[in-house]
Amino acid sequence: MDMEKEFKIGPYTFHLMELRDLLISALVLGFVFSIALRGFSYSSATSAISNYLIALFIVGPALIFHELAHKFMAQKYGCRAHYVLWPTGVPVSYTHLRAHETV
Repeated sequence: MDMEKEFKIGPYTFHLMELRDLLISALVLGFVFSIALRGFSYSSATSAISNYLIALFIVGPALIFHELAHKFMAQKYGCRAHYVLWPTGVPVSYTHLRAHETV
């Protein structure tokens, strides 16, 4: 699959890579927020999964709509805008959570 393929929805342009990166970011941010909400201790795997799904349901759409709003406004004013995943952000988020974890 060509990840650089460009397509238009109305006046806005997208690349498949952007949509993939947004999805990955939402999944990772859901995980980070589930840890922030509950810490690293869970009574069961079901508890951990349900907490992750709750965080993902709240944070995922918020992240996607927020980032697309940046993109749409930039394109509205004639700028090129692409969402790009920053892989270093994952360990930075994890490290930040560990540093602020309550005991």
